[in-house]
Amino acid sequence: PVPKERQFASDNARENQKKAMKSIREKRSIANAFRERLTMEFTDDKGNKMSGAEIIAMSIFKGANNGNAKMVEIALGLLGEKPAETVNVNMPDPAVLEEIRQRMEQTKEIIAGIRNIRAEKGISPREAFSLYYKGEEFNSKNNSIIEKLANIESIAETPASGVEGASQTFMVGTVEITIPLAGNVNVEEEIKKMEDEIKYLEGFLISVNKKLSNEKFVANAKPEVVANERKKQADAESKIAALKANIAKMK
Repeated sequence: PVPKERQFASDNARENQKKAMKSIREKRSIANAFRERLTMEFTDDKGNKMSGAEIIAMSIFKGANNGNAKMVEIALGLLGEKPAETVNVNMPDPAVLEEIRQRMEQTKEIIAGIRNIRAEKGISPREAFSLYYKGEEFNSKNNSIIEKLANIESIAETPASGVEGASQTFMVGTVEITIPLAGNVNVEEEIKKMEDEIKYLEGFLISVNKKLSNEKFVANAKPEVVANERKKQADAESKIAALKANIAKMK
């Protein structure tokens, strides 16, 4: 007969093994559930649709922007960088935080612009795009995240001769982003839509210009109100120019 002490040890070992296997299965189940949620689509309170991966990435960048040192290190890793020294948990470098903030904003606006194009044109998120940019402010350190979250197969500077064929252009700050759409859109319908949008923007621009040409308004309004009107003016002008360039390319 097996001594009681040895039998007890054997039973205890089997019980520990069962617990270990159960723990492994639970961890795998959690990991699988997490991976599923990365590709699931969620809708926020503003009606914007984002994948789980996008939400997680933006949350990390937001945390970094708010001064969370650990989020700074994770964000740098996502952007393909590893800081030469570990970020000081108590005192994150303000310059690092500001760079990440700017890159986060640019990345977010580019991804949002691409998603808007897909939504407006009815193009599936599975359809890979190429992306062209023009402007010194474009930060190529954003590329890996843009490629992953917006399904971009290539990113390159816009050729001097421009992008051939049907395309959609939008501005992110002073950077011009162009997405080729050959084979994905009805050219005549797109030109008509852009011409209608130009008419609307030109009417909007007239109303803004009237405000800014009114000396009493400029003199009496708060500086931030005047600055906001000037921003509206500049944005409308840049959108009109981009739309006209798009039409010229498609004709």
